[in-house]
Amino acid sequence: MTLDEALDKLEGTSDPIAETDAVQALELELQEWSDSAREAQMIQRLSHELSSCLQSSHAPLAAVSLTCINTYLVKIATEPAVIDAAAVTDCLSSFLESGGLLEKLADAELSNGAQAALMKLAQLACHSSTALPKASDLPLSHFERVLLQRGLRSKLAKTRQCTARFVAAWRKERSGLPLKPYLPSLVEALEDTDPDVRDAAQQSLIDIFADLALPAAARNDLNKEMTRQAIRAATVDAILNAISASIAEAPLDGHKSIFSVDDVPAHQVESEQELVQLVHRMLPYFEGRESEENWQQREESIIQLRGILKGGLSPQYANVLAGQLDVLMQGILKSLATLRTSLAQGTCRLITELAESLRQLMDPHVEQLLAALLRISAQTKKLVVQASVTASSALLTNTSFSASHLVIIEQGYSEKTASARSAAATQLKVFLQLHGTAHKQAIETGSAISLVESCLSRGLADPSPDVREITRATFWISEPTFPSQLEQIRNALDAASMRQLDAVNPRAAKKSAPAPKRMSIREMIAAKSNNNSPVKRPSMPHQPIMPAHKNSVTDTSPTASPRANGAPRQLSRTLAKSSTKAAQTQAAATDGAEPEKKLTDRFADVSVSNGDTHEAPSVIANLSRAGKKNWWAVHADAQASKAFAASPSDSLDEAAAVLDSMLSSLKEQRASSDNIRHAVSASRSFGDHSSETLWTSETRLETLLGAMFSAAPSFDETMQDSLMLLLRELVLHQYSLFGQQVAPLIDFCLSQRSRSGIKSVEAAAEAVLDEWAELTEPFAGLECLRTSLSRNPDDSTEAAAQALAMGVEAMGKILARLPSQNIEEELRLSRELILRALNDARHPQLRQAAVACLVSAQRSLQNANRLFELLADLAPSQVHLITYYIAKDEENR
Repeated sequence: MTLDEALDKLEGTSDPIAETDAVQALELELQEWSDSAREAQMIQRLSHELSSCLQSSHAPLAAVSLTCINTYLVKIATEPAVIDAAAVTDCLSSFLESGGLLEKLADAELSNGAQAALMKLAQLACHSSTALPKASDLPLSHFERVLLQRGLRSKLAKTRQCTARFVAAWRKERSGLPLKPYLPSLVEALEDTDPDVRDAAQQSLIDIFADLALPAAARNDLNKEMTRQAIRAATVDAILNAISASIAEAPLDGHKSIFSVDDVPAHQVESEQELVQLVHRMLPYFEGRESEENWQQREESIIQLRGILKGGLSPQYANVLAGQLDVLMQGILKSLATLRTSLAQGTCRLITELAESLRQLMDPHVEQLLAALLRISAQTKKLVVQASVTASSALLTNTSFSASHLVIIEQGYSEKTASARSAAATQLKVFLQLHGTAHKQAIETGSAISLVESCLSRGLADPSPDVREITRATFWISEPTFPSQLEQIRNALDAASMRQLDAVNPRAAKKSAPAPKRMSIREMIAAKSNNNSPVKRPSMPHQPIMPAHKNSVTDTSPTASPRANGAPRQLSRTLAKSSTKAAQTQAAATDGAEPEKKLTDRFADVSVSNGDTHEAPSVIANLSRAGKKNWWAVHADAQASKAFAASPSDSLDEAAAVLDSMLSSLKEQRASSDNIRHAVSASRSFGDHSSETLWTSETRLETLLGAMFSAAPSFDETMQDSLMLLLRELVLHQYSLFGQQVAPLIDFCLSQRSRSGIKSVEAAAEAVLDEWAELTEPFAGLECLRTSLSRNPDDSTEAAAQALAMGVEAMGKILARLPSQNIEEELRLSRELILRALNDARHPQLRQAAVACLVSAQRSLQNANRLFELLADLAPSQVHLITYYIAKDEENR
């Protein structure tokens, strides 16, 4: 039986059993199908008949048809060039029509075969589209369109779920598949009404974007798309955390790592001419800017240079390579400045190996490389930072002394990022360890000693605990060499800094006993519940025995010892009673101790600073209010809904006219409630991706925001309230397009809270900043917020303190969203602002906000001991109070 006869037999019957036999016979003939017989008419007949059989309600016929379709697609997909594009498109239409392969994905018995057939169909569409001009309607475009309309947007939840999984599988099979057509629909599925569809979409996005070969820009597109569609923060965080974890844990076998020496093949150089030719062949790759075309060639060149060093260089060849560094240096510096982690790491490793192999031959290039390595140490990528610090240390260790190196190191202390200043501190430590004693006279007779003094003074006062810790160690390393200069630096320190410096003096005669391990909150509560004897709370790290402090819960009598005053016992009783809500008094445990007050009274006396203020109710209220809208936000929702219902914007042109009119009225100080109502409606009507040009054209949104921030203070109470309502709608629906207006937004909210004097506007500022804290990308948001709060240091008035407190509370909300592996670094960067609020003696609301911020951070950190170590220098009463609220927060949650 020929293929034509088998096909005629199938076309001539309508009995399901006979059709099943005919399809089986057709499959046997398809296995022997020759290339010359693949005519467009035959393909059209086969596609039509097999599609009809696949849609049959007779289960055996549908199953046999699916097997035959896979055989058929294997035949035509192996050499698609011999098939006309129109025939391919007709084949796609037949198998993807209603009731076809997409619907069979949802059938448990046929899903595997359907996915295999879809994969072959996708392969056919890709291959047949390669040779066609881009302007034509490509088969691949047709396949993508149908997959979106009938798959991801199907009315059947099971089909949407299976299609989302198929897209991820297809992307894994074909890494070059464009993601942009599918990204909006996959992100939209994260908010699908069916939970299985939501789970499938989330897992598909994780599988797609955890691919190591995917550029960072693609992950940025994912983040922007989720922000644009206002996906819930919990879902966004779960996806981004899972992607980060997958990338961190992924093996590097598929991508040659240039950070590991073992992965670099050794290369033996046989002659000077060969070495020179190798170097000159690399030079064209480093010309111009880095691009998708040349970055891999640059990486291969770095690997080749490292291979030469690994193969071993004779002194003769070492001199030749050192001479070639003059022409290679610009390329090495460009590779250092790359945003590609593997290339930057490999270049740092190359510099390390060059220093170890060439030693003093590297002297002419040290200053240039040190400055470049300091610059890249300001990156957020920890692997690159670590590699740059290692390379800097290798350069300083293996090259000759030069006082000019101190100039570069001193400049590093002026960097804005803590990681760069920490790298500079490490470089200073290495420099003084190597050259401090050996070149003492050269350092003291020139200007180098003033640079050393400047670095040490700035390092000891640096906001970053890491920088201070490294600098303290450097201080005591250098103290025997430069005793008089360093004694002056020590005497200039404040009492707390001097105490911290002396605590790490390795030559101190008396060593302090190691601090006992601090008990967790639950351990203290459990110990108190199981044993009536008092629970001894371990002391703070720098004080083996805790002295009594003013305004603490302990007896302040000068004759009372720390054990006699009962401070540990009172804390343990407080923690135990906070879980049982008991407020009964008890007799003092020792002679002379006063009876305890009621729970609320005792904690009313505990202040997080040196003032006596009643903190407990306000802090608990701040914590319980987290995640809830204030009264103004509820009012704003209702008003915005009314505005949208009354005058919805029907077209982009109409919305553009509304926004331009709003902008003109703001500039002319004549804005009205009608302008604002129409602008609110435009914000709600056009908040999706398709209308992005409405807001970005001529920077319309950024210009409108700037005009609002400038004009708002000049309007009356009613208009300011209305403008805040519009601002909140823009934050909710267009935040991903704010661009350069994010920092001004924060400044504006802080200003409105501190200067307006209008209760509704102050509440509005709090509501807008709360919405922003929920939507912003955590790391960028914290950086902007810290900068804004640092630019507004004035807290002399009650209103200004309220504004600062609002900012600190917003900081806590963002910290709570961070993954646990990142929060320590962000707490270090935020420490100065938090402690400023925590130690404010005049404004209790600032202290309350700081405590609420720290409790929010603890939700992510999950380690109270580590929290106190990161903060450092807290008074005992502060530690006790924060511990109490952490316990209360754990109970409430």
